Amino acid sequence: MLGSALDLVMAAGHPFYDNDHQKVDTPDYSFMYEEDYAKLSAGETDWNYFESNDDFKKMAEGDVKPDQKYWGIAQVGSTLQNSRSGEAKEPYSDPLNDVVDLPTMTTGALNALGQDEDGFSVMIEGGAIDWAGHGNNPVRDIEETQDFNKSVDAAIKWVEENSSWEETLLVVTADHETGYLSGANEARTEDNPEADNRFNAMEGEKGKVARHGWYSGQHTNQLVPFFFKGAGSEDIMARISGTDSVRGDYIDNTLLANLTFDEWWNDDTGQADDPEQPEDAANPSDDGGKEGSSKGFAAGLATGLGILGAVVGGLGFLATQMGALSIDLKPIYEQLKRVGLR
Repeated sequence: MLGSALDLVMAAGHPFYDNDHQKVDTPDYSFMYEEDYAKLSAGETDWNYFESNDDFKKMAEGDVKPDQKYWGIAQVGSTLQNSRSGEAKEPYSDPLNDVVDLPTMTTGALNALGQDEDGFSVMIEGGAIDWAGHGNNPVRDIEETQDFNKSVDAAIKWVEENSSWEETLLVVTADHETGYLSGANEARTEDNPEADNRFNAMEGEKGKVARHGWYSGQHTNQLVPFFFKGAGSEDIMARISGTDSVRGDYIDNTLLANLTFDEWWNDDTGQADDPEQPEDAANPSDDGGKEGSSKGFAAGLATGLGILGAVVGGLGFLATQMGALSIDLKPIYEQLKRVGLR
């Protein structure tokens, strides 16, 4: 990634710190190549490298420069907080690591990218929600989700203070659910043949972990929430694929990408077609032409929250800028080609 056209990277995964924010003698290069870290930390790349809490805070306060590339690694191991030591009996019962949080990263990232007059796209992921789901850990799930919610609030605040909903689209969604988190005593198993075999609400006392059940340790096929606001919203609403009897209207999981590449980011030459939809998907916009299409918004961001149990889950995507202004799509196409999606 050092040689990519990306402009900003922020993450955990520091090779010289463990999951409790303690410095280690033997580095762990599980999350990045040793050679890349050496180049970054020695200032031998075109990236501005930083890692201290103060550096992250300065970016969030607006200490950024235009036409610069930023790479920040928090001084912690695999995750900011999820993997820290402790019994996780109740939310925040285990001391938190003294490291930057996701809302601060979010504001700093938007300050840096927001200087580009041509607009930008960014993905912000509360990825440890997925880890909590795999571990069937409700305490860490609550902590990580609340941290993510604060990052969504930070993104909303940034848009309203630095841009507008007429030119920015914010999306909060998930790539999948993890853990099949639901109410307690729902599914009958060999160990629990007397279970209710029906949906049960997650209930409990305020400030305590609600009564609940985990019915998987892996990713599941539950429908995930899709929240969105701002420019382009009408394009999404015009392409509802169908209606689920429990969760209501839903869209195809390729819709946002298709809209982004085929409509919002086209060169307005008439070459882009309507986003492809599954053959059985209804497309209410077919009779309405392009009147609902949002053209010309100049800033953007996307937020995603990792993978969460039954509330909201995690991968985010964002759309920015189209129309008369041009966007450098090279970083995005580059990453899509790497994973075989484009």
